[in-house]
Amino acid sequence: MPLGIQRVANRLPSLWPTWCVVVLIWVSAFLNHPWLYGSLLIAWGVYDLISGRSTFIQDITRSNHPLTYWVIVVTWITLGVGVILYG
Repeated sequence: MPLGIQRVANRLPSLWPTWCVVVLIWVSAFLNHPWLYGSLLIAWGVYDLISGRSTFIQDITRSNHPLTYWVIVVTWITLGVGVILYG
C-alpha cells in the first residue's frame, strides 16, 4: 500500500460500532422489539449531548443554534422513552 493511502487509512474511524447497531436494528425489526428503537433514540440523544452537536438533516451545534439543538436532543430522548414505555 502506498504511504499516502496508508496514512489516510490509519485516520479512518473504526466502523464496528456502526455495524453492530445496524445488525441490532435489523434483528429488532424482524423480532418486533420496539424497545431497541427507543434505546437507540436515547443513545442518539445522549451522544448529541456529549458531542454538543446533532446531525439531523443538517449539522446543528449547541453553540450556533441552541434552541434548535435542544429541541432535537429533547425530541430524541422523549421519543426514545415513549417508545420504550408504550411501544
